[in-house]
Formats: sequence, C-alpha cells, structure tokens
Amino acid sequence: MTVTSSPTGFDAFFDKLDAPTVIPFEASRGYSWLHQYFSNHPKVYRVVVVDPFRSRKIAEDLSVQRGYGRAKNDRIDSEMLAEQTRLGLAE
Repeated sequence: MTVTSSPTGFDAFFDKLDAPTVIPFEASRGYSWLHQYFSNHPKVYRVVVVDPFRSRKIAEDLSVQRGYGRAKNDRIDSEMLAEQTRLGLAE
C-alpha cells in the first residue's frame, strides 16, 4: 500500500489495522513530527527510530538473503526495515 506522508494518509493506513502495530522508520531531517504523531496514535504499539547509516549494511545483507540481490527501491527498503525490526536488529 502506498501511504502519503501526512496525518490523513497515515490515518487511512491505521484504519485498516485490526490491532496496534510497531512502526519503524529511519531518522531523517524533520522526523520529530513523525515520532510525535506515531507515539500518540492509538493504533501504534511502539515506535522504532533507526539510524540510517547503521541499518544500510544490515538491509543490504538481508536483501541478498531474501533473494533481492543488491536491488534497491522504496518497497524493498521498507520491507528490509520491517525485517530488521522483527529480528531485533533495528534497536
């Protein structure tokens, strides 16, 4: 699902969830509003802010293990970030 980076877009995504979830995302310029928004949302169980430099190498290795090779795009990046979180590598 493609989600716009706005409260309206995030709410549309969260409305589809049955239970609270963990939201991982990479720290970037201006990410503090995202952290605040997600932390206060009732459908968010936990927010994980990941260091993009640390996660890059882990994501590359996971991508190869999952059969994507060295391909890189937003869909694969987000999938690898979620996988890092599931495996406890994104703390």
